[in-house]
Amino acid sequence: MVSLRRVFSRFIMAVFISLVISSCVTGAPAPVAEPGLSHADSALLQIYRPSQFFHAANPESPFVYVGDQLVGNLRVGAMLQYRVRPGSHVVVLRQSLLFMPAYEIGRVEITSEAGKTYYVRYSYDMTGIVGTYPQGRSSLHQVDQQTGGLLR
Repeated sequence: MVSLRRVFSRFIMAVFISLVISSCVTGAPAPVAEPGLSHADSALLQIYRPSQFFHAANPESPFVYVGDQLVGNLRVGAMLQYRVRPGSHVVVLRQSLLFMPAYEIGRVEITSEAGKTYYVRYSYDMTGIVGTYPQGRSSLHQVDQQTGGLLR
């Protein structure tokens, strides 16, 4: 007869493996756009975060907003694309706290023209260690096409 403890341990192991596998299977989100925009009458914002070791293991990632529209989360090494109407737009990053948007950690204003691509780079760089906890500094800014075209 199979013991209850053995059945329970197999059940826990199966649940754990399912959670690990499901967390690894994440597809890239489709590019987001304001309603009714075509490529010809819009600008493309490419918001990216370079791939780096520091902060890579953090499961929480900042929330990206263009105006009041949530575009997505920006994980280490990721890029989000968002089409906008020509004009002035504010890109805001909010720190994730318990996987919910919390306080603002970066803001940049972009003035866009139709048919052009604009690059916004976010990084969180290590500045030191306090006790045993690493400290960092956020940076969000527009970069030129040559820098942004590298996308990491």
